[in-house]
Amino acid sequence: MVTMEGKRNSISKNYLNNKQRPNWSDLPYDLLERIAVRLSLRELLSFRSACKQWRLASSKASGEIHASDETNSSEVVVWLLLYGNDPNCRLYDISCDKMYTIDFPELYGANCIASNGGWLLLYRNGGSMFFFCPFSRAKIDLPKFSHDDEEELMLMSHIIATFSSAPTYPDCIVCVVGTKIISTHHQSSLELNVLRRGASEWVKYKYDKSENLKNVFTYAVLCDDEILYLLDSKLLVLIFSLQDEKWLVRFIIPDDVIPDPSRVVGTIPFQSKREECTDQLKQKLGLKESDSLTTCGTTIQGSDSLTCIHNQDIQGDDEDEFSHKKGVWIQPRFFQLPANQTWSL
Repeated sequence: MVTMEGKRNSISKNYLNNKQRPNWSDLPYDLLERIAVRLSLRELLSFRSACKQWRLASSKASGEIHASDETNSSEVVVWLLLYGNDPNCRLYDISCDKMYTIDFPELYGANCIASNGGWLLLYRNGGSMFFFCPFSRAKIDLPKFSHDDEEELMLMSHIIATFSSAPTYPDCIVCVVGTKIISTHHQSSLELNVLRRGASEWVKYKYDKSENLKNVFTYAVLCDDEILYLLDSKLLVLIFSLQDEKWLVRFIIPDDVIPDPSRVVGTIPFQSKREECTDQLKQKLGLKESDSLTTCGTTIQGSDSLTCIHNQDIQGDDEDEFSHKKGVWIQPRFFQLPANQTWSL
C-alpha cells in the first residue's frame, strides 16, 4: 500500500531524474569527434546509429584499431569476408572469434582481386571495376578497359591486382596482372595493366619471357617507389619498375639456406605471409569439407612494416559434391566519401 505522501515523493523524484537526465546529442561537437576517432569499427557503427549529431561528428573516423587494443598483440586486425552468388555475406572477426551475417549487394556477381587498408578492388565480367568499402558502402568506379583490352583480359585464366594506397589519395596507382595458363606448370602470357589516379585510360605492359614462369602468382605488392612485386606460390619474385619499365626475376632464399657470400643478396621491403584456411576455420565459416574456397589476400600497413597475406585456393574433399565460395581478408575500416567523389582529380 502506497500512501499519498509516498506518491508525492515518488513523483518528485521522477521529475528530478528526468530534469537532470542529460541530452547526449547536445554534447560538444569537438568532444564527439575526439571520441569517434578512438573507436573500433564495431563501436563506430553503433556510435553512428545513435543520432544525426553523432553521425555527423564521426565523418572523419575510420574505425582503425590494432589488435594490441583488444589483445596483447601488435598485429593489425584483419577479418575474413565470405561472399558468393547472393547478397548474404558472412564476416568472421578473428580477434574476438565472432561471426556476423550482413548483406552486401555490391558484392553479388563480383570478384575481389585486391584488398588494402579497408578498401576492396572488385571486378565483374564485362570490364566493370570499382573500389568498395563494405562497412560504409563507399564506392568509386574506375575507367573501363578498351574493348580489345577487355576481351584480352577476359581470356586470362588468372587475375591478381594491387593498389598503392587508398583510392582517394591523389597518388593512388592500380595494377592488374593477368596470366593465361595453358597447363598446370606453364604460363603462356603475362600482361600488366596500370591506371594512375585521375587517368582515364589504362597503360599496358607485357612480359616477353613469361614462358619461363612455372607457377601461378599468388600476390602482388606495389611499394612507394613504384616498384611492383609479383610473388608466386613458391619462391620466385617477378619485379617491374613503373618508372624504368624494366622487368627483373629474383628468388627468395629460404630461412634454412645459407646465402652464397660471393653473390649480392637483396631484400624485399615487406613481409610475406600465407594465412592458411584450416578445417577449423572452414567449420566456423559454415563450410563443408567438400566445399572449395578461394581467398583474396590483403596488404597490411603496420606501424613500421608492410605485410602481405597471399591469395589462396583451397579445393574441397569431394569434387563431385562441392560448392565454390569466395573470401577476402579485409581490415575493418569505415570511409565516408563526399557525394561528388570520383576517380578523376
